[in-house]
Amino acid sequence: MHATVTAVLSGHPAPLLARWAGPALATALGAAYVAALYAASPPHERFALSRDAPTTIRRRLRAATAAAAAAPAALAAVATASVPASAAASASTAAPLLRLLALPWWPWPFGAAAAAPGGLRGAAAAAAVGAALAVVPFAGTLVDEAFEAVERWRWRRRLRQHRLQQQQQQQKLLAERRNDGDSVNPVADTTAAGDASAGWLRARAAEAWRVACAPFGWWWPSTTAAAYGHGGGGGDGGDSPDGAHHHPDAYTNVEEQQALVWWRTLVVGPLTEEVVFRGCSMALFAWSGWSVRATVLLSPLVFGAAHVHHAAETLRGPRRGEPGLVQEVAARTAFQFAYTTLFGWAAGVLVARTGHVAAAAAAHVVCNAFGFPDLSALAAPRASVRNAVTSVAHVAGLAGFVALLTWLPPDTRSSYYHF
Repeated sequence: MHATVTAVLSGHPAPLLARWAGPALATALGAAYVAALYAASPPHERFALSRDAPTTIRRRLRAATAAAAAAPAALAAVATASVPASAAASASTAAPLLRLLALPWWPWPFGAAAAAPGGLRGAAAAAAVGAALAVVPFAGTLVDEAFEAVERWRWRRRLRQHRLQQQQQQQKLLAERRNDGDSVNPVADTTAAGDASAGWLRARAAEAWRVACAPFGWWWPSTTAAAYGHGGGGGDGGDSPDGAHHHPDAYTNVEEQQALVWWRTLVVGPLTEEVVFRGCSMALFAWSGWSVRATVLLSPLVFGAAHVHHAAETLRGPRRGEPGLVQEVAARTAFQFAYTTLFGWAAGVLVARTGHVAAAAAAHVVCNAFGFPDLSALAAPRASVRNAVTSVAHVAGLAGFVALLTWLPPDTRSSYYHF
């Protein structure tokens, strides 16, 4: 039995769980992850506050991190409960389990073990591959941004030329006034270039520090910068500048809210979701004897279903009762389920081919940074040269991504290679 358990944890096709147990446990794991996001808020604030409210974001960041940390522990418990105690004790080391979860486990970034699929060096290489591949389908977005950058550069050049002409006219008028004997006291710019550069660097450093501290609520001005949120929802009250009693998220700093959204979208969200929905869910499917192809095709359905809860937030939020809201939410939810499932398929292939969740996490970060691409150019490709080139780039980028993902050779040392 010890040999069987060790073979399962290291990638052998012998099933550790029943055929139905993998999908069932993966669904339960995804449901627990989503439930943790709502359990982090008091019942009277779960739908009264916007999901972008700073208080809600902070609570959900903590909840998502805790859920992602608990998921591998839950799988370790499943593996232990699925075999006799003597065999489980012999195979309870963290390295084989985390290797099957495609998580980097080796703490020292040197030596042969670091370059293995479970090592940090291998994880860095996999992350680079995932990030590079994720950029390819956004070729149309990059081309469109290049056209936009050229337009901005032309506009700035025209603005500089206009300002230069104004300065020349002012200098000409000053020269005429001097010739006429009038006293001239032009305002001098006393700010040195070095002081301006130092001030710019200090401002950027302070901004980076505020963004880094945003999830912890540190170093944010107590004064109100702008109104935000829905105001109601009960909970702890706060005093606004006008003396009224509001929820603390009714008036908050806009920069703080933007920094928290950045943390949610580009750091905590991608990392925790990939650990739960790729590392742990795919491992559960693999433990149940499903093939790599079936694991890649089926496990993303759990990931797509985990995003359906946004419909409840809209239906029970401030827009509740609006005409046509149900139809709008249904269409948006179906679309969100479709593209999150598509991304899950691509991320599953990356994990299976590289043996690392790091590849999927890096791709997830890139996709979240770009957002869903603007495909309006495809509706009228002949309207302008910009639309034509952007349309070609969209099609070429998508085709190139599929081709590169298909071509990506599997790592024979990957835990999923033998399934």
